[in-house]
Amino acid sequence: MAVTFIEMSYMLKDFNGRKVFITGGAKRLGAEIAKAFAGYGAELIIHHNNSARDAERLVKEMLKKGAKAYAVKADVGKIGEIEDAVNKGAELLGGLDILIVNAAIFYKTPLAETSESQWNVFLDINLRAPFFFSKFASPFLKKSSCGRIINISDTCGFSPAASYVPYGVSKAGLIALTKGLAKELAPEVAVNCVCPGVIKMKQEAGSRKQETAVNSTLLKRPSDIKDVVDAVLFLAKNNSMTGQAVCVDGGKNV
Repeated sequence: MAVTFIEMSYMLKDFNGRKVFITGGAKRLGAEIAKAFAGYGAELIIHHNNSARDAERLVKEMLKKGAKAYAVKADVGKIGEIEDAVNKGAELLGGLDILIVNAAIFYKTPLAETSESQWNVFLDINLRAPFFFSKFASPFLKKSSCGRIINISDTCGFSPAASYVPYGVSKAGLIALTKGLAKELAPEVAVNCVCPGVIKMKQEAGSRKQETAVNSTLLKRPSDIKDVVDAVLFLAKNNSMTGQAVCVDGGKNV
């Protein structure tokens, strides 16, 4: 893919030239994280699986604003495709500095109705895939002067909700994975995770489900998606934190 670089005077330089790989980066939170890094001068790999149009649209948007970005496809349920995607991303950017693991699945799974295949897919997508993304990215990250892995977990990882147990268990495992990798990859790579609570989404605004969740927080308001993005940016810049799970949840997990 040919890339035309256009210097934009408004582009901030906090992450100028940093090479960032974002899993599940085509839509929702992943896309907002990608836009933020691009705005700070980073070079991006936007990973996707079934969201090719969204990924290409996002890449085109970034190129128009002077950022450097590529879309890379991989089924995160297949280890070989994860390895190929990481290697391709590193080749396109000339290395990797930051891996952000955002790709995940989420849906209701009441105990009496949950199948073995549903249990397996939650663990495969939400836990096994982050492990192998980290495995294949770590040789590149260790060569960086600012190697980072930032996982996107969930406050459900601390207290899984009824009817969402497989999801909660997978996110609890991701928090444990974060702590384990922080030890294994130290001192070259810092590994942390962000645990969002209720995020304000337009399609859910005013719903009874969201109101109930918001009322369970100390601040009595949902977290803005920007708050979650800011936490990711903070961890990407911070040189003293590793093995931490940062909650952005309005105080629900206190």
